[in-house]
Amino acid sequence: EIKFFSTDSVVHTVSSALINAISIDNTGNWTLANNSNWTSGLTSNTKYTIQVKLSGTLLGNTVNGAGDTSEVTIDTTIADAPVGTHTVAISNDAGVLDNDRITNDSAVKVSLTLGNNLVLASDEMLQVSADGATWVNATGINKAWVTADDAVTLIAGTGKTLTARVVDTAGNVTALTLSGNGYTLDTSAPSVLAGTHTVVISNDTGIDGDRITSDDQVKVTLSLGNDLILATDETLQVSANGTDWVVATGNNKAWATADDAVTLITSTGKTLTARVIDTAGNVTALPLSDNSYTLDTGNPLVTLSTTTDTKNTGNVSVQSSETGTAYLVHSSVVVNVGTTQAMLDTLALANKVNKVTIATANTATDLAATDLEDGVYRVYTVDIAGNVSTASTATVTIDTSSPTAPISLDLADEDDSGSSNSDNLTKETSGLTISGTAEANATVELFNGTTSLGTITANSGGNFTLDIDLSAGSVHNITAQATDVAGNVSDVSAVLAITVDIAAPTITVKTMGTIAPNSNLVATFSEAIAKGTGDIVIKESGGGTFARLNIQNADITIGGTDNRTLTINPNTNLESGKSYYIEMASGVLTDVAGNNFAGIDDSSAWTFSAASLSTTVAWSGANVDVTDGYIN
Repeated sequence: EIKFFSTDSVVHTVSSALINAISIDNTGNWTLANNSNWTSGLTSNTKYTIQVKLSGTLLGNTVNGAGDTSEVTIDTTIADAPVGTHTVAISNDAGVLDNDRITNDSAVKVSLTLGNNLVLASDEMLQVSADGATWVNATGINKAWVTADDAVTLIAGTGKTLTARVVDTAGNVTALTLSGNGYTLDTSAPSVLAGTHTVVISNDTGIDGDRITSDDQVKVTLSLGNDLILATDETLQVSANGTDWVVATGNNKAWATADDAVTLITSTGKTLTARVIDTAGNVTALPLSDNSYTLDTGNPLVTLSTTTDTKNTGNVSVQSSETGTAYLVHSSVVVNVGTTQAMLDTLALANKVNKVTIATANTATDLAATDLEDGVYRVYTVDIAGNVSTASTATVTIDTSSPTAPISLDLADEDDSGSSNSDNLTKETSGLTISGTAEANATVELFNGTTSLGTITANSGGNFTLDIDLSAGSVHNITAQATDVAGNVSDVSAVLAITVDIAAPTITVKTMGTIAPNSNLVATFSEAIAKGTGDIVIKESGGGTFARLNIQNADITIGGTDNRTLTINPNTNLESGKSYYIEMASGVLTDVAGNNFAGIDDSSAWTFSAASLSTTVAWSGANVDVTDGYIN
């Protein structure tokens, strides 16, 4: 008798007819086999306490009583299979076609693409089988699931199927319906064909039938020693490199590829090979006789010594790997595989092609670059067999046009010293950077008047800079002239006038003597001035500071003729009857070129006094004694 006590205290008794579902070993341990005949009466996903009551004889002893209890959970649920179309792919899908699941490799990785997301419970797993008996776990998420590499072992034969299922730890199973899950494992190679098998190629230039050609695209024809009968899943293929295979069609002993279907590889002593391959990838080689070939394009190699530009004068140096004729050809002339030497000779009568005979291979030969129209030229050579080379890497440019004059000459900001970096007034005499724009890659020469200051090559954008030295104390008229790479010279550029001033400003006139207490202090300088940094200090004759004004203060102004006048507004009236003097450090004032005013540190250099104030009072009236000025 077997009793199940559920959590709701209900006792479920299993019929004694299931006694055969229980096995007891010789130590008294019992096992109840999983059987739907007794589990169907229990509630799924419910935990039970199970107790077995035994009666009868065990090991010669009479037993009658209940055994120990054990816990069991009845689990009859499993995840539903996701709806949709579930497709299969295998790795190592050898043979003519990929993804046809016909292969000669038995160990594969299986990939499943599900129609909808699959979400597994913690006790569930997705498995794949190639034989319905051996199951391999697949891992993944949502719609994408795969086995490990080479984890699934296919079974030999045709019309086999891959299956998939979801199984839990209780053994519940849900099958996934797969689409395109058939496979074939075929490890049998096609039969070997006896006899001598010979090869012929089309486009066999030179001596016909020697398989030495300059055409790399050929048709291959096989003459077999015996009739070849292919199975429906077999194909005859030809290769010129052992890697790229081309299908040959035919019957019996005569088989051929399509026209120009086989690509030969450049060199001598190469071989053509043939094979029969089935859809599973099993291969049988056909031993070929006279199957060597040589692909020799035969085109000479041409070298132009260097890329150059010329004014339609002189020669260029060329050489060729073979004897023949070298041609200097304008870029408007199309030279291709269809170009013949006769075509080039005709063009040489015009002004777009020049030619010269190459008498010795790999030897420098002069080719005239004269009497040609402007443009870019390349060199080609034609050997004595008529093979035309590819164009030379280097070029010749015929250029008879003068470049435009350089523009935008400018003195660098850092060299344009003083109060403005755009007035071309500087105190510097050396390392002055001049920039501008000219024709790309042209050689630019700078001049001070008629004196050359040096040359510089403009970059590919036409920009250039050159450092120059200029003498002090005068205006320098800087110009530029460009020479392009062909040697054509431009007009002279517009003038950039640069003044180099290294003299410091000095005071020529200043406020001196006795002045009204509310007067401004004014000084006139030898040249235009500008504010520098620091303070102007008004000091009393005893040394005390009356006022300290920063040079940038609005009470200090520069104006007058040519900005030569400094005006100081003390902002507070001077004290009557007192004497004062001015102090300022070097650099408080500069000239517009940036030269510092030396400053004033001598108390006697700029002095002045505030006038004394006097008042006269006249009294009048009856009580005034006009003789003494007193009021009685």
